[in-house]
Amino acid sequence: MAGIKLVNVDKSYDGKNWIIKDLNLEINDEEFVVLVGPSGCGKSTTLRIIAGLEDATDGDVYIGEKRVNDTPPKDRDIAMVFQNYALYPHYTVYKNMAFSLKLKRMDKKEMDERIQAASEILGLKPYLDRKPRALSGGQRQRVALGRALVRQPAVFLLDEPLSNLDAKLRNQMRSEISKLHKRLKTTFVYVTHDQVEAMTMGERICVMNEGRIMQYDKPQVLYDQPANLFVAGFMGTPQMNFIPGVLKKDDSGWSVEEKGHRHLIPEKKYADVDLTPFEDKNVVIGVRPEKLNLAEKDSVGLAGTVDLVELLGAEAQLLVNYNDTLLSAIVPVHSNLEIDAPVTLAFDMNDAHLFDQETENAIFN
Repeated sequence: MAGIKLVNVDKSYDGKNWIIKDLNLEINDEEFVVLVGPSGCGKSTTLRIIAGLEDATDGDVYIGEKRVNDTPPKDRDIAMVFQNYALYPHYTVYKNMAFSLKLKRMDKKEMDERIQAASEILGLKPYLDRKPRALSGGQRQRVALGRALVRQPAVFLLDEPLSNLDAKLRNQMRSEISKLHKRLKTTFVYVTHDQVEAMTMGERICVMNEGRIMQYDKPQVLYDQPANLFVAGFMGTPQMNFIPGVLKKDDSGWSVEEKGHRHLIPEKKYADVDLTPFEDKNVVIGVRPEKLNLAEKDSVGLAGTVDLVELLGAEAQLLVNYNDTLLSAIVPVHSNLEIDAPVTLAFDMNDAHLFDQETENAIFN
C-alpha cells in the first residue's frame, strides 16, 4: 500500500505567515492526483513536504500506514521529477538513470535490466549513450522520468514537469505520463498551475489557493459543480462568467435581479436548497462561456458591444462589454462579428450556477 495522508498540516517559515494552513488530504493507493492552483498557493510546498524536502511546521504525514515526519527522503520510497529535469550534464542518459541505483549498490545485472526496461517504455533506447545537451526538451524530460522509474518507487511526485516544453510536446508528454501511470499502477502526485493539464490527467484534482484546499474531487465534478467562486473561475478555459445581482422572491417565484434584468430561477434548480436565508442578498450568477448564446436582434438579453474577437478555428471567442463587465462567449466562427459591434447575449438559467457574494460559496449548481 502506498496511499498518502496529510493530517492538519501547517507550514510557516516565520510563525506568522502561513504557506499552508490546516491541510487535510488523502490520496488512495495507485491513484493519480493533481494539485493545481495559482503561483504561491502552496501546491509545490505540499509536494515537498510529502517528499521530505520540507518539514511540516505542524501536523502528520503518512505514506502507506507509516508516519514519515521524521523519515529522511531517501527512506520514504518516493521518486521525484522536477521542473528543470535536474540531469547531470556530464553523464550519459544511461549513467543518469543508473546514478541512484549505484548509490544503493545494486547488482550490475539488475541495474542494467531496470534501465533497459525503463528506456524501452520511454523510447530512450537510441539515446542511452548521449549526454543531455544532445537531447531535445521532451527527451530530457523522458530521462528524468526514466531516472525515477528505475527506482520502482511506491510513489511518484512530479513538480510541474512539463512547464519548460512547447505546447505540442506538452500535449504529447501529458499522454505519455498518463499511459505510464496506467501501466505502472503506482501512486502519482502531480503539481501544475495549468488547469488543462489537471483536467486531462488527474483522476482527482485538489484545487488550492492561499495554502488551503478549495475543493477536492473528480475533474468533471469540479467543472459541473464548483464549490465556490474561486474553483468556478479557475477551472475552465475560458473561465466562467460572473454576473452580480440580488436574489428576490415574489408571486412568480425566485429570481435574480441585475442591471434592469430579471432572471427567473427554475424550481428544479433549488428543489434541494433553501433559498430563504439569501433573500434580498447579493449573489453572483455563474455562466460558462459555451452556455452564452448570441440572441436574435432586438430580443431581450444582455446587450453590449464586442470588445475582442479571438478566432479558435471552428469557433470564436467573444469578449463582450456588458455594463462594464466583460463576458466571454463561445460562438460559431461564421458569426462575422467585429470589434465595437452591438451584440445581445442570452443564457438559460437551467445552465447557471449561483453563489453567495459574501461567502463566495455555491448556493446551487
